[in-house]
Amino acid sequence: PSAKDAAKSAGSANPEVRRAAAFALGNLKDKETFEAIAKLANDSEDEVSAEALSGIAKIADPFFLDTVAGCIKKVKARDIVRSSAARAAGKIKESSAEIKKSLKRICVDKTIPVMGMGDEFDSDYARASAAWALVDIALMEPAFAKEAKDILTVLQTPLEKQNEKLQSSEALIEYSRQAEKYLNGEECSTASKVTPVKAEMIIN
Repeated sequence: PSAKDAAKSAGSANPEVRRAAAFALGNLKDKETFEAIAKLANDSEDEVSAEALSGIAKIADPFFLDTVAGCIKKVKARDIVRSSAARAAGKIKESSAEIKKSLKRICVDKTIPVMGMGDEFDSDYARASAAWALVDIALMEPAFAKEAKDILTVLQTPLEKQNEKLQSSEALIEYSRQAEKYLNGEECSTASKVTPVKAEMIIN
């Protein structure tokens, strides 16, 4: 479809049509449709929002900084939204202090409200995406490298040294090691993957 047609489909009542529109707009990269894809990034359906954010990552234009910053903070959305927003943050050609702060919080703070349990850590998937985004930003902004490495160091804390305020799974520890190797310009394993959680948390 043309960019104009895809932008029209973005207003459909059918979420699958909106998701398809988000995919098309991300590939077309037409500046005249940036507003439409930014709106889709804030869609009420998480799958549509994640698709739009994946498109924003492909476009990588600073126009979307505020949109991405807002989506990173959507603690009541599924992890695919925050993860997609984090990946977009790492690809956009500029960053902001707000985005960096939010990415660091996802990595090392309890940010997700869980009914009857207070706040909990985000999923490994979201935390891994946030960590890699910090690495991408550090590669664009060398002055930020130390802060990014500090976060990766925290994520690599051995299981026996972890506590209530500091938790990383074995998968996240290894992923962080590979991310640090990438940041240092060393050979890293692309086999280190953290996948989206299947079950959704029950949140307020």
